[in-house]
Amino acid sequence: EGNLATNGVAIYIATAETEGSVAGTATITGATIINHSATTNGGAIYANGALNTNNTVFYKNSTKSQGGAIYASKTYTDEGSLFIENTAEGQSGAVQAGDKITLNKTQFIRNESTANRAGALLVTGKLEAIEVLFEGNKAKDNGGAVVITGADASVFDCCTFNENVSGNRACKASHGRARDSKRIFFGE
Repeated sequence: EGNLATNGVAIYIATAETEGSVAGTATITGATIINHSATTNGGAIYANGALNTNNTVFYKNSTKSQGGAIYASKTYTDEGSLFIENTAEGQSGAVQAGDKITLNKTQFIRNESTANRAGALLVTGKLEAIEVLFEGNKAKDNGGAVVITGADASVFDCCTFNENVSGNRACKASHGRARDSKRIFFGE
């Protein structure tokens, strides 16, 4: 609790791929990660490779750049975790990931991007969100809850968006296509 570093204060995952080998996937289950701060990316976790989290709490982590709680350069998968009051001075108050993000029953509550976009989540690839709660997230610019910049179609299935605010839009797909099924918006 309460550490400061350049990237990924609590956990820094540096996967190295060499010719003929593939980097593995890091998995974190049942952890509580509180009050860490990074000067660049990933307030709590920086993953240069695939990352899975399950039933983990990320609370009051921060970064001066991207991914208040998590910055994952490749794929990121979560089931049942809680992201609450994480902040980024750059973009993506809670999570920023590259290739693909898959979320199931994840909750994003009161996360904030104070100077840019994506209060909770920024995806530069494809997003698949199932029964995800986005509540009270804020961004100074676009996407109080979510910004998707990837070209792949993204899916919101049975997700709830409640009182997310931004200078522009609560949820934004700037390049890709978003398909939703039973998406519920309250107070946007």
